[in-house]
Amino acid sequence: MGGAIAPMTLAWVIRRRMETPLADSRFSLRDTREITARLIGGSAIFGIGWGIAGLCPGPAIADLAIRPTLAAPFVIAMLAGFAVHRFIDRPKI
Repeated sequence: MGGAIAPMTLAWVIRRRMETPLADSRFSLRDTREITARLIGGSAIFGIGWGIAGLCPGPAIADLAIRPTLAAPFVIAMLAGFAVHRFIDRPKI
């Protein structure tokens, strides 16, 4: 986690000094900082999955090239989870 916090801290310091991003006309940051049950639940599911499998989604996909027999079940389950989420969380028309 420290390996992510250090560069992100530097990125936020640099961002505060910039008026606009290099590749866009304005920064697109969410206005809300609300912590909801949905956010906490999703974070818990993500953490439990990471703890059980020992893989994070990005490295799991990369791991398909190195250890496909070990990474494939996780990636398949992850994709199934994406599909279930898309089915359950459809926008209300």
